[in-house]
Amino acid sequence: MNNQMFRAAIFCIATGPAFADELTPLPEPEPRPYPYKILDLQPGQIATETVLELEKHLGGSLNPKIIQQVVTSPDGLRFEADITIGYDTAGIGLRTRMGNEPYEEITLRNATPVLEGRLVGLWRTMRKPNAELPDPAALAAQIEELYGQPSWVGADGLGGRMVKYVWTPSGQLSPQEKEPCTHLTYQGYAFDSDRRPVAPPECSAVFTARYETEAGQSTIRFSLVDYELARQDLEETDRQILEQISGDSIEPSDMKL
Repeated sequence: MNNQMFRAAIFCIATGPAFADELTPLPEPEPRPYPYKILDLQPGQIATETVLELEKHLGGSLNPKIIQQVVTSPDGLRFEADITIGYDTAGIGLRTRMGNEPYEEITLRNATPVLEGRLVGLWRTMRKPNAELPDPAALAAQIEELYGQPSWVGADGLGGRMVKYVWTPSGQLSPQEKEPCTHLTYQGYAFDSDRRPVAPPECSAVFTARYETEAGQSTIRFSLVDYELARQDLEETDRQILEQISGDSIEPSDMKL
């Protein structure tokens, strides 16, 4: 379908859902086949069931990120819903990230009601004095002890060191000379009637650990995104929205004219 056929609008709001057209949940997905975790959490878990535990870890709040998704068909049929697409650490912004003070940040992105709001992506960033962190080699050894040899090791775009683990439909990707599964992004749901694949089929899930060393302090970043769950959520949510605004029969309104 052509994106020009449909009008889609997205607004970020700070309050809970006020109105929602219905989305029908799919059957519960299978347990995730890979071992990767961040703070003992994996994609596939219900996001709302993880928030309290993460807030205890942070000693602060996670704020829901809610979008108001509105899609209108050429015939004037409309889908409208407030959808929670994730959670962000309260009080952390560009000034904190660009500053020099220690901090920790957790970001979650979850599926729509089609997958019952299950976690799809997790990100954790911490900046601490070097004395409070393992050195890069020790951290890499700890991760390798858990997950085996990484699929790729090299420099990241920020001048740090990165280890990457890629899960494919046939299992963990063996060590590669060239970095696999690059330039992938996932920010949560937004309607697209002409959606491109969120990731190549060989990139089912990707776990990364990045280590950026500076004088006196360092920054460690973990990320885990399940692109197979993302694909299911994005494609099925698009399909259900299009189905709801593509009806042949339109019931007249009864407003006073």
